[in-house]
Amino acid sequence: MLPLAEATAIVFVAPMFVTLLSVPLLGERIDPPVLIASLVGFVGVVIVVRPGGEAFQLGSLVMIAAAVCYALMMITARRYGGREHLWAMVFYMTLIPMLLTALTLPWVWQTPHPQHWPGFLLSGVLGVGATAFITMAFRHAPAAIAAPFDYTAMLWAVLLGWWFWGELPDIWVLVGSVLIISSGLAIAYHDRRTSLKRRPTA
Repeated sequence: MLPLAEATAIVFVAPMFVTLLSVPLLGERIDPPVLIASLVGFVGVVIVVRPGGEAFQLGSLVMIAAAVCYALMMITARRYGGREHLWAMVFYMTLIPMLLTALTLPWVWQTPHPQHWPGFLLSGVLGVGATAFITMAFRHAPAAIAAPFDYTAMLWAVLLGWWFWGELPDIWVLVGSVLIISSGLAIAYHDRRTSLKRRPTA
């Protein structure tokens, strides 16, 4: 429903949701600079989505919902990752979506062509690998610091969208992406400085 770069830009709001949801779910506190940066990120999302314009559609709402779910996944990995085995978390993070999406098969199933199976297998390997690495990252770093590394995906989204489908993001997608990414990096920088200040001196 959306070009790859535009969908990626919208889902980049996930780190902002991580920051906001960490207050009620992790008992963390939001400093004023972090709140301001989150508002800037929200403005970036509004620019990309453009409510009332042609860019605003069901796909935009789906990606925002995906960002919220992704943020909850990152918070869960941070909260329980230190006590649970990595591959147990990856197993359940893969099993539950598989079972839920399997419920839709009677309405959308199409028998795959043989030449598509290598792509499906590769997608499965990359998906499990991505989930494992993401989970590992959030076991070893605060969520607000690890999450902004997702922003490197924007470069790949632009390149792959252009390579496979000839898609090029418009100027508003780029402007909104810059605001969203700047917001996330500002939050990560602030949290990094705060964590260093709180460390006991030798």
